Amino acid sequence: MCAGQQEAPERLAESARQTAEMVVKRSNAAYCERLQCVLQPAEAWLNHKWRAIEPQALDLVSGIELLLVLRLSSQGGVRYSSKAYVRFNG
Repeated sequence: MCAGQQEAPERLAESARQTAEMVVKRSNAAYCERLQCVLQPAEAWLNHKWRAIEPQALDLVSGIELLLVLRLSSQGGVRYSSKAYVRFNG
């Protein structure tokens, strides 16, 4: 078994742990510590230009950084995507 195959279960376990942690933080968030919204229409600065992207649904807890994928909006399918981080400070 190569190193990448050995790391895969560890990455899955870490991802599951982080997901469970976020569920707890979301359910225990006090008033004004959680933000839920949908950004539509949405734009992002991609390739040195503002471009329309697919709508983004966000469920943020104050102080927690979230990774999301921005996908270029197009009729013929997704042509470009980029990762971004969002954070809500209350």
